[in-house]
Amino acid sequence: MKGPLTIQATTELELYEKAKQLVNEVNRIKRDLKVLRCKHGHYLTEHPACAGVYVRPERVAVLDIESSGIDSAEFGGVYSFALLEIGDDGKPGRLIYRSVSARDRRNHVFDRRVVNELVTRLNDYTKIITHYGSKYDIPWLYTRALRWGLDRKWPAPKSVKLVDPWVLAKINTKMSHRLESLELLITGETGKTHMDGRMWEAIMAARPEGLTWLRKHNIADVYSTWRIYQKLRRFESPYSRRYL
Repeated sequence: MKGPLTIQATTELELYEKAKQLVNEVNRIKRDLKVLRCKHGHYLTEHPACAGVYVRPERVAVLDIESSGIDSAEFGGVYSFALLEIGDDGKPGRLIYRSVSARDRRNHVFDRRVVNELVTRLNDYTKIITHYGSKYDIPWLYTRALRWGLDRKWPAPKSVKLVDPWVLAKINTKMSHRLESLELLITGETGKTHMDGRMWEAIMAARPEGLTWLRKHNIADVYSTWRIYQKLRRFESPYSRRYL
């Protein structure tokens, strides 16, 4: 058995980074202890003889976020997110939706509550599917996590796979790779909704009509992403996959 974990660092910054990595690893192990089962169906603590052959069960979710729409997440925010969990049978299951509220505005916390919950929930999965997420959703979310000091809750390196249907489409199709275009080609219809300036103002002000429209739009996008992925998943490979 290895000796006690030690941290060697020459600067306070290095010490902080190594401590953060250690905390993430400890949290991952704690999570795994709750879900890992051996080939006989027992938990790790129930059957230590199989400790070397435990595999973390795959948990998949489809993600879509809605943001302020400007170029820099430094000056924008995450207005809402939709997480669609995929069951062991490969079918959509629980849907989790959260958005900023008028109370968040009044308390001047802006998107901190939403970002905190989403970053925390990402640790529950082994694979996240998100359209254009490798270019937009994930970098945007991580930037907002940095803004609020929540990067310490980000999943440990290589613990959560990221699959982007936009990348699969770009490599394997010759057409527009936008969510709406792909869904129209694949299903003949689309649930994509479009926004005008007045509705955007209602969302920014967290007015009820704006938040209602935002929920409909966000949920429609996450289901569209799942339908597109189902058609393109045959092209999924290590070359088209990365990690959060």
